[in-house]
Amino acid sequence: MALAESGFSWKALRARFQVSSAAIAHFFDQLALSVLVQNGDAHLKNFGVLYDDDSCWLAPMFDVVTTTLYSYDRAGIAVTDRTMALKLNDDRRYPLVPELIAFGEAHGWRPRPIGWPRSRMR
Repeated sequence: MALAESGFSWKALRARFQVSSAAIAHFFDQLALSVLVQNGDAHLKNFGVLYDDDSCWLAPMFDVVTTTLYSYDRAGIAVTDRTMALKLNDDRRYPLVPELIAFGEAHGWRPRPIGWPRSRMR
């Protein structure tokens, strides 16, 4: 059955393909960057997946914007939205670092050293 015929959801992708720890780490990296830059527009349609007949992988990040820089008018009052589009642990406010790490660990992410791998250093 083609993925499009199965409803093309994250659930369908997980049922069809093995999700590696590297893919989980990549997703968490994207989520953490969105939190870091306060990308309040990071909704489900801004996380993409690429796939072929045998595998799938997370698409490069796109539509990343620091939404807290912008204000809008609500009944004559300038308002700045300081919440995320998606809930994290049933909350839309930006998480503190320990909360973000705990969320990642609860979903299979494992901490790793920061910086370039030695194989890329010359």
